[in-house]
Amino acid sequence: MSKFICNRNALHNALSTTGKAINQNAIIPAFSNYLFDITKDTLTVCACNGETFISQHFPIDSDIEVKLQLPSKKLFDWISTLSDQPLTFIIKESTIQIVAGDDKCSMAFDSGEDYPFPQADTGEGFTIDGSSLIDGINKTVFCAANDTQESYDNVSIEFGGKSMTFTATNKIVFSTWSYPVESDLVADILLAPSALSIVQSCMFGAPVKVSIGKMITFTLMTGIVIKCSLVNKKFIDYKPMISKVFDNVVHFNRSELIGALKRSSIFSNDVTKLVDISIGKKQTTLCGKDVDLARDSESVLPSGCEPLDICVNGNLFIQCLSKLDTDDVYIEVRSPKEPLYIKSINAPKTKQNFMILLPYAL
Repeated sequence: MSKFICNRNALHNALSTTGKAINQNAIIPAFSNYLFDITKDTLTVCACNGETFISQHFPIDSDIEVKLQLPSKKLFDWISTLSDQPLTFIIKESTIQIVAGDDKCSMAFDSGEDYPFPQADTGEGFTIDGSSLIDGINKTVFCAANDTQESYDNVSIEFGGKSMTFTATNKIVFSTWSYPVESDLVADILLAPSALSIVQSCMFGAPVKVSIGKMITFTLMTGIVIKCSLVNKKFIDYKPMISKVFDNVVHFNRSELIGALKRSSIFSNDVTKLVDISIGKKQTTLCGKDVDLARDSESVLPSGCEPLDICVNGNLFIQCLSKLDTDDVYIEVRSPKEPLYIKSINAPKTKQNFMILLPYAL
């Protein structure tokens, strides 16, 4: 009989973090389990779903070195009910008993030797501010397609020129965001949106080490390591789209434009959410209407350029604007059938960021 002792809160935190990669309905049983990698002084809790692999380690007092697989749901639910206290894990032949004061439980375990967790993958790396990483994911993953088998189902991350560029599109909305990094690394990879969403949920503002080998690895100061599988596809060639110059440029206060779009969208068709935007030389009029239900709404903003009428999905336009950080934005457009370029005014020069929204063809 062997045992180890750990802190309840440290364990609960590790279970919560790594559990984000667990799929309770997984076909492979191991993907529904936690892996406990136990050494004399450290417990590393691991979990994976075949696409994303998360581990977190913390100190323990142990008289064994072993790898075990434990059922995730029962373990997490039981640990969650406890207050902060020392937990004693007693390992017998095929079961493990957890003792917490006067409370205890037992469950069967499997060997962890064959758990499908990737080996150490030491690729070239650099350190980035965690808030920039969160920002890049948040501003692109929302528009990645999720209903096709094409490369644009994923998020592109490019490294080069001492920058890290996130790009995603669903062929209606396009978003690209760049951040400076202190690295000469040159690489172009694709990651699944689901994997990046898990990465984002584990991050905070502290520095994060990023390294790329056969996988991309994010190492946090809190002992969390996240590994994501790379998608073996090539992203669409979007560079020709972002080099265009437009004559029609109209400036808006972002909050005022979002408010006008929301009011117009309320009265637009419940399915299409289309909003007509009529740009004049002195003002812009936004109109949402549903002819079948005899309802409409009109909002006027004091901003304009050469006259132009366009029609867009109001909800998608709002979603794009909500991802921008500045108070003022400008829209570039050439004709009613060509894309709208949405950019921030007075954004930091180190961040080359903008979005593209396709209009509805009338």
